[in-house]
Amino acid sequence: MPLLLGPPAAVVAGSLLLAMGFPWPQAGIGSILVLSIGLWSSSTLAPPLAGLMVIALLPVLRVTNFEAAVAGLASGTVWLFLSVSILAIALRKVGIVAWVADWVVRLGRGNASRTLLAMMGAILLLTTAVPTAVARSGLVALLLDGIVAAYGREREDIPRAFALGAAMSVFAFQLSVMTGTNGALYAVAWFELHGPVSITFGRWLALMAPLGIIQALLVWWVLRREYRLDRVRVDRATGGQKKLLLSGQQARVLAVFAVLLLVWVLGPWAGLPIHPYTLLFATLLCVPKVGVLVWEDLKEGIPWGTALLLASAIAVGDAFKQTGMGTVLGAYLTEAMGGIPDWLVTFAVLLAFLVGRILFVNLLSLLVTLLPLVASVGQDLGFNPVWLVLLGLYTGSMGFFLPAQSPVAVTLAAQGDLPLVELSRLGMRLAPLWVAVLLVSAYTWWPLLGLRPFP
Repeated sequence: MPLLLGPPAAVVAGSLLLAMGFPWPQAGIGSILVLSIGLWSSSTLAPPLAGLMVIALLPVLRVTNFEAAVAGLASGTVWLFLSVSILAIALRKVGIVAWVADWVVRLGRGNASRTLLAMMGAILLLTTAVPTAVARSGLVALLLDGIVAAYGREREDIPRAFALGAAMSVFAFQLSVMTGTNGALYAVAWFELHGPVSITFGRWLALMAPLGIIQALLVWWVLRREYRLDRVRVDRATGGQKKLLLSGQQARVLAVFAVLLLVWVLGPWAGLPIHPYTLLFATLLCVPKVGVLVWEDLKEGIPWGTALLLASAIAVGDAFKQTGMGTVLGAYLTEAMGGIPDWLVTFAVLLAFLVGRILFVNLLSLLVTLLPLVASVGQDLGFNPVWLVLLGLYTGSMGFFLPAQSPVAVTLAAQGDLPLVELSRLGMRLAPLWVAVLLVSAYTWWPLLGLRPFP
């Protein structure tokens, strides 16, 4: 795979585009796109280093100038990602996840079905607070470990049911909030740069959160029936007399998080840009006698590499747009798809993202490839491009087909509670239901919020 999608394929792609009469900037971005996909989708080079190489190649190959190549680092989305990462470090340092696990066990009152539902609610909160699957994986593993410890391992199927519920809940919720995954952040940044709209945190939450909640409830319903969780009761898993009060540090971190949630949701209506406010409150967590972090925590804990990767993806997407390559390829696809029914266009987008999610282990590389094309073709065919892209993005977020697609799944499997084969089987059974929920929401709920299939 690295040899197929790496440098040799990039050279071949650029040469073919030149032979077909494409001008150099378009042939160059085509070559860089193929190279970036190959590097991001394999272990040939660490993804952040691959991102730096891509940024360097854009001006070196005269596709764009250096200022444009590094402009992704100035994106508000990148700084939002870094700010939320600081909050995630604080949550981990003060032991919020262990405190949440205690509350999940207490809310379950010894009933496995109720505990699973409470755990899913906790994972939704983690999805809101932690912007990457890699950072979230350790926290979800810690949450699961605390719950399984309360229920014990006398029955192997109960830890397995909780592990399956945790992994599938991550897939269900990861697009519920704008900060839930790199893919969502990239899509938001792309629309901010290239239009036709800017999606606020509150609007994204209103559009996406109901889908994630319904999909998670489907997971809960299937596991509840399959493992007969209502019949599983454990007296020691009721929480006992343990005090579950917040410490001073935990209270301060949660207070900052609560204020930020208000800013994220209400900021656009109050004229408050969420990016600088999030950065300001995140840095308050490092102020002596106010916060809980020091600079060493940030040096070790912030995923700087992921920020560079996100910035490089934004740079590639911007170059793809500015060179006109997206418009040209979109015109070819529009001509090929002209005259087909609208429902078939929708089906083609769903299929492209679903199959693409299997071919591209990294969701970000899939989006860099398909998002500009889907937006361009959709607009040319009369669709609302935002509607069509979000439809594809949600389909592409189903990453339970291969183990490497989910850092959370790999982490839980390493703990010994999650059989990856069973995760894939459960995902395959739920995929048709999830797609059905997505289509019903896209044609009914989204239009009520102003996002219609056709403008």
